[in-house]
Amino acid sequence: MFAIIGAVIVLGSVIGGFTMHGGELLAIYQPTEVLIIFGAALGSLIISTPLSVIKSLIKQLLGILGGGFGKKDYLDLLVMMYEIFNVARRDGLVGLENHIEHPDESEIFKRYPKFLKNKPAVAFFADTMRVIISGSVQPHDLEDLLEQDLEVLLEEELQPSQALSSTADALPGLGIVAAVLGVVITMAHIDGPPEEIGHNVA
Repeated sequence: MFAIIGAVIVLGSVIGGFTMHGGELLAIYQPTEVLIIFGAALGSLIISTPLSVIKSLIKQLLGILGGGFGKKDYLDLLVMMYEIFNVARRDGLVGLENHIEHPDESEIFKRYPKFLKNKPAVAFFADTMRVIISGSVQPHDLEDLLEQDLEVLLEEELQPSQALSSTADALPGLGIVAAVLGVVITMAHIDGPPEEIGHNVA
């Protein structure tokens, strides 16, 4: 929601300031330049980015419009963990196996659909609980293991934004390409009337 509001403010400020200064919107309406710049940017993004990262990028962009996680989500997560640990206290670690191996069928996880939809979070929690249930890792080693897993997850989650940032860095260069192409077109009409030259320059 805030992303939409921010975009409206940016566009409103730029367009409003331009028109208040006496500019005409049709003068800056250049769909061909938009096609050159953003088409080339999209193509370079597809060429330089693995398909899995592109899918994650689309998912994250849609997530911006859908909103992130709030205080209630974190409180629900704490309550869910309390219920899981309460099962372990009552029935032992073995009682957690069905919940961990089949989280989609777990009555506890079903009560928290937003967490259940977050597949990386569910996988991280389930893998951690499997390690605890197996008893193959000492408690003092578990913290290091979790930190390493979180670092890997963070690196994976940052790949889409890094790919988009690299593409954004190339946009000024693509803008220069579009400007040079505009100059080429203008030079082809250099012997025309001033109105035609001005239109091509714009």
